[in-house]
Amino acid sequence: MIKNETRIVFGKNLEKTKKLGKLLSIDKSYAIMRLLDSNEPLTMTTISKKLSIKLPLLVHYLSKLDEIGLLTITIKKHPTLNNRRDTKYYRIKPFILSVP
Repeated sequence: MIKNETRIVFGKNLEKTKKLGKLLSIDKSYAIMRLLDSNEPLTMTTISKKLSIKLPLLVHYLSKLDEIGLLTITIKKHPTLNNRRDTKYYRIKPFILSVP
C-alpha cells in the first residue's frame, strides 16, 4: 500500500458506497482492485494478462472504478517511429469503507 496518500472514505456518500460494494462482490473486479493495490502502476495489457481478463471487460471495470474515484491514471508518452503513443498506467487509491 502506498504511504502518505490521502485515503478515500466510503460510507458518507451512499451511491458511491453502493457502487463500491457491488464492485467488491464481483470476483473479477475484486481481483483487479487487489492487483492494482501495489506501488507499481500497471497497464491494461499487463492487468489483462495477469488476471486472464479480456480487454473489453477490463475496460468496463476500470471505468466503474474510475467513476467512483478509486483509480489513479498516469499517462506516459512513448515515442514510436511515426508518432507519439500514450500509455495509461493504473493504480488503485487507498480507501476505507466505513459502515455505520
